[in-house]
Amino acid sequence: MNQGIYSIKRTTPYHFREHTNELVMDRSHAEACEVFVTIIQPGKTTPLHKHDDAEQVYFVLSGIGRIERGQKCRTPQTIRPGEVVHIPRETYHKVSCAGKKTLKYLVVDVFPGGRPEAEPTWHSHVAGVAQWLGGRLRKKGRGFRLCDV
Repeated sequence: MNQGIYSIKRTTPYHFREHTNELVMDRSHAEACEVFVTIIQPGKTTPLHKHDDAEQVYFVLSGIGRIERGQKCRTPQTIRPGEVVHIPRETYHKVSCAGKKTLKYLVVDVFPGGRPEAEPTWHSHVAGVAQWLGGRLRKKGRGFRLCDV
């Protein structure tokens, strides 16, 4: 960090089964937001999930994706580089890489109620996500990987 300037070239990767999130700015550095880049390989999809404490804004950097919103996910929409996607709080969603090239998008999580007290850092949040997915985080290189328990 250089006085509030963050680079998407210097990130901490968190590898999940179907995608990787590269932490750009930890929530502990702000009052009510965090920033990361999500990377999804061709043919892969994030799990269907929702965020009760955050709304999300995506900016598609590269690749072609498909986003499905709502608990039944009935109307997939294609997302392309240069497009912005808004995910309101408590909205079920999942994202797929729909092209032959890797999908990358910048994510800004915004916490309308302020930084969550129970998960004051990105790592504390991701450790909870790993547990929800039935695994745990293990250090791998400069980042972390979800491993089965």
